Amino acid sequence: MLGRPGGPLMRETTMTRRTQHALAWVERARRCRDIPLNEAPAGSVWRLSTGLPGIPSGAALLVVGREPGAWVLRVKGQEITVSAAIAAHVTLSPV
Repeated sequence: MLGRPGGPLMRETTMTRRTQHALAWVERARRCRDIPLNEAPAGSVWRLSTGLPGIPSGAALLVVGREPGAWVLRVKGQEITVSAAIAAHVTLSPV
């Protein structure tokens, strides 16, 4: 019988729940670490871990996208362009 405790259906359902729980935990752990600006996807919102000239660390920012050789960020309603050389040293933390 498929629905009995320990039967094939129950084992499959339990394994699926365990797998989903493990994947959710991995996703949370991934989001809780600082990442370099170069790895941030466009459209994501972050906090600045390392300050930029004129922008203090801890400021919230939106990663708008990438231009050739630079990243475009929106901070306090203003779009700023950060060169790739500087972006390599900027770290972001989750909001």
